[in-house]
Amino acid sequence: MPNKKVLIVSGLQIFPAQSGGQIRTATMAESLGLLGFDVTIYSYTGRRADYLKLRRSSYNVIGQSVKEFTNRNFIYAFIQLISYRLAIPPLWLTLFSRFYVPSELRKLIKESKLVIIDFPFLYPLTKSIDRPCILNSHNVEHHIINQQHIFKNLLTSLIQKIEINAVKSVDHTMFCTQKDMDFLGVFAKHKFTLVSNGVNLTKINAIRSEKSRFCMRKKLGITSDTKLVLFSASAYYSNLESYKFLQLFCHRNQDLLAGLKLKFLILGSVADKAVDCRSYITTSRVDNVYEYFLACDAAINPVMLGSGSNIKMAEYISFYLPILTTEFGARGLNMVDGRDCIHFTRKNLALVLESQFTHKNENFFRSISENAYMNNVMSIDMKTSLRSVKYFIPEEK
Repeated sequence: MPNKKVLIVSGLQIFPAQSGGQIRTATMAESLGLLGFDVTIYSYTGRRADYLKLRRSSYNVIGQSVKEFTNRNFIYAFIQLISYRLAIPPLWLTLFSRFYVPSELRKLIKESKLVIIDFPFLYPLTKSIDRPCILNSHNVEHHIINQQHIFKNLLTSLIQKIEINAVKSVDHTMFCTQKDMDFLGVFAKHKFTLVSNGVNLTKINAIRSEKSRFCMRKKLGITSDTKLVLFSASAYYSNLESYKFLQLFCHRNQDLLAGLKLKFLILGSVADKAVDCRSYITTSRVDNVYEYFLACDAAINPVMLGSGSNIKMAEYISFYLPILTTEFGARGLNMVDGRDCIHFTRKNLALVLESQFTHKNENFFRSISENAYMNNVMSIDMKTSLRSVKYFIPEEK
């Protein structure tokens, strides 16, 4: 039997996936497993709770075909923490991987048929890899530096050089959006493929049930006549900005939302604590976000900043949630206003909500959610997207 072992090298622990970047990589690993590959993830750093418990570096079996090794070296963790606090991308990974490859990682590279570098910062590892190497690009990284950062210009220039070197160094690059591919693909010598942000449809279809929806709505205290509108987000700057907008909008429009019997569910670490207000609920970080998706009647994406595309949109589509979105929030997808989604701006959201939720719009909502699924299912199913990469074409039996 041929070697079908794939190694993914990441700067951060991937499972359980909690942020957009982690979800992209986790879904990729699970989808490769479904395609018949034996996938191992090597993560340079772990989670805070495990360091506090003094857990040693270890393997975690995710599924039959996926496992993750997390390096819990305290020096790496400390440097990563400092970088995070200073809002500096993990440039330390670029420096470290240029001069040193941990022993367990060397062993895994030797055992694998194919290596995927997650994000560009680990590209110097390619010098130590004597087999095909793929870059999993999540964004154009130098486009998403915080505009207020004191070292913005320096970081932008440095990270741009890292990204260019990364696409030049690997055998193939998987870009997230056509815009990213157009921008960086010129440096990749035509060795690239569009692999959009997607989901594990096999897993999502298995958990959708009316019973689970009822139980979660009861847990949240949502009555049968209340429309629950989802905003799912991690504590990333573009999401934080959107959360502040939604929070202010809810406080200013409490009477309108109450009259429409509409409430927002702000799901994930974008909110630092769980609260239940008159017009919105926040959960803070939760272990299983998809349980909450089942309770919702619609979804919203008010994002106006960032690069790549929003994984939350692929998740909304896969749960057949009618979507209200800014035009920017729908980037990277085949989403036409009035056919697949409902566009709004920051200035007209109240009017859009009033026009859409005042009258019975069940048929229209069902139509746009079904259209969004039909017009995007090939791109949001990660397993299908990966089949377009020559290295992942399943072998004929």
